[in-house]
Amino acid sequence: AASAASRLIYYALVVAGKKTATCSALWEWEAEGNPVTQVGSFWIVLDGREEPLCIVEAVEVAFRRYDA
Repeated sequence: AASAASRLIYYALVVAGKKTATCSALWEWEAEGNPVTQVGSFWIVLDGREEPLCIVEAVEVAFRRYDA
């Protein structure tokens, strides 16, 4: 689990617009039966108290191999 300090840094970077990307494994989305994020999708980033912090929009979705 991430430390409280690292979560605060993460939140600050997101809000400041410095952290602009993320990644995950496609198989996780498929295994959980969740649709893959589409360009134009919005979601709410929650802080450590589960309070809304900001809204982010997916402006690009790319699929890359981890071993490439």
